[in-house]
Amino acid sequence: MKAPANLRWNQHEVQAFQDAVHGCNFKKVAKSVRSLIERGSWRERWFNTYVVRCLAFREFITAKYPQGCGFVIEDVEKIIRDDPETMTLWREAITAPAQRMPKSNGSHNNVITSKPATQGNSKSYTLTRLKEQREDLFKRVVAGELSANAAAIPMLGAQRRVEARIGQLLGEAKPGRYQSTSVTTDIKSRD
Repeated sequence: MKAPANLRWNQHEVQAFQDAVHGCNFKKVAKSVRSLIERGSWRERWFNTYVVRCLAFREFITAKYPQGCGFVIEDVEKIIRDDPETMTLWREAITAPAQRMPKSNGSHNNVITSKPATQGNSKSYTLTRLKEQREDLFKRVVAGELSANAAAIPMLGAQRRVEARIGQLLGEAKPGRYQSTSVTTDIKSRD
């Protein structure tokens, strides 16, 4: 059976990505990741004499060869960490839910899989939040004007002020930077 041209091309892209990672070619890895995700080449490809399909990008990265690449997610993140746009695409692809395969003859496999974390303190998570919530800061990170952490500080400060205010309203206020003086006076008068 002759392989369709698009599936052969997908395998070529996957092989270029694997070669770039093994060779630690940082620029090529970021470019390959972006291409794989944007084109969806990782989903289906021709390998030797058969078609290989992956339902989730996470599976494609971590599954043993030839089903996947056999890489550790954190290792690839370390290689692409200096490219904010690729890191954002990466995180979206890694945390996306897997597609479902059509059921055949009504069978059920009873397999339960856990979802990857959708929040955290990784650089990819920070970049994704910046892109969603503060496009202006995300553009400055991409341009190299700010680091991802420096851009996230204004978001963090606002979150802490909101949490402190909620605590005040619920009567759970503790003496601190964001507490109003009336609440502080009230607490001191009780002691």
